Amino acid sequence: MSDEPVTVFISRRIKPGMEAEIEAWSQGIRDACSAFPGYVSSKALERHGEEGDALFFDVLVTFDSCDALKAWERSDIRNGWYAKLDPLIEHQRMARLKGFEPWFPPPASAGAPPPPNKLKMWCMTFLSVYPLVVVSLYTLRPVLPQGIPLWGRLLFSVPIVTFLMAFFVMPFLSKVFAKWLYPGR
Repeated sequence: MSDEPVTVFISRRIKPGMEAEIEAWSQGIRDACSAFPGYVSSKALERHGEEGDALFFDVLVTFDSCDALKAWERSDIRNGWYAKLDPLIEHQRMARLKGFEPWFPPPASAGAPPPPNKLKMWCMTFLSVYPLVVVSLYTLRPVLPQGIPLWGRLLFSVPIVTFLMAFFVMPFLSKVFAKWLYPGR
C-alpha cells in the first residue's frame, strides 16, 4: 500500500460548442470526487487553445494514496460520470505525477508534456528553498526567544517556507522558467 499522495494530470480536448457542457460535467464530477474517500484536492488549470482551434481543459486531481486513486478509478460513481463524457470531448490524456512534479504544472500550450528532468526540478527547488529559509530565519530571529536551538527556529520557519513555496514561489517560477523547464514547447 502506498502512503504517498498521487496526482493525476488530465488534459481533455473539448469538442467545439461543448464548453458550457464540459463546465457542468467538470463541476459535477469534482463534487462527486471530493466526497470520495482519499480525495485531497482538484485544480482546474488555465484553458488553452487558439481562437477557432480546439479548446483544451486541463485538471490536476490528487488522492492521498495510489490505492485511493485506484478505488476512485474503479468506482461506479466515476464510471457513471465518464459515460457522459464521450459526447463532449475529442480525446483525453492522463498522466500520473510523482514527487515534485505537481509543483511544475505544464504550461498552457503544452497539452500533456513529459515532466521536466529531475536536475531542473532540483535546481528550481533549491533556488526557491534556500533564499526562503535564509530570509525566514533572519526575519524570525528578533521575534523568537534568545537561545532557541536551530531545530526550534526551523520548526517556525519551515511551515512559512512550505506555504510560500506551494502557493506563490513555485507557481510563479514555473511560469517564469517555462521555456527552460519545457524546451521546444
